[in-house]
Amino acid sequence: MPGVVLLTAVLAVWKVDLRAITDNDVLLGTIFVASSYMVGAMGNILAYLLLNYVSQNTIRPLMLRFFTPRGLESLESLTKESINRRYSEVIDVGLSCGNARIEGEVEKRRQTGRILRSTLSPAWLALIVILRNECWPAWEILLVCIGYYVALLLLYGFAEVIVFKEGLRGERVR
Repeated sequence: MPGVVLLTAVLAVWKVDLRAITDNDVLLGTIFVASSYMVGAMGNILAYLLLNYVSQNTIRPLMLRFFTPRGLESLESLTKESINRRYSEVIDVGLSCGNARIEGEVEKRRQTGRILRSTLSPAWLALIVILRNECWPAWEILLVCIGYYVALLLLYGFAEVIVFKEGLRGERVR
């Protein structure tokens, strides 16, 4: 599909008569679907960078220290890197512990993080469109988008805590 979009871009750059393309509904539909797919993929990659990468370097260690009960795991003395390494280990064990119920729970909880990530770009676009229609100044729209991002980052960090706790259950079973 990306090839279809690339072909259209190349034809436009080379100033090829695009009327032949615009008269073909099937080709236009294909280009629309391919473009939508590419925009969605770019949105997911952007959200992954803005949520997962930022979370693992900021909020995840703090949330895990704060919300993981001391009886389950002691994380207070660990560095950020050690906490992230431990998080990955626990998730891997939770996904391969041999208990189908726990493995399913870990996977289901991970899906929560994916769902949160997938809302970032569409929500930003919706906020921008709605607030621009209400004639909000650009700086206020930016503040609302940043506020949404911070709230989503906190929710994402808490979702990671839940995944961690489920993974610990798998570690105890193993």
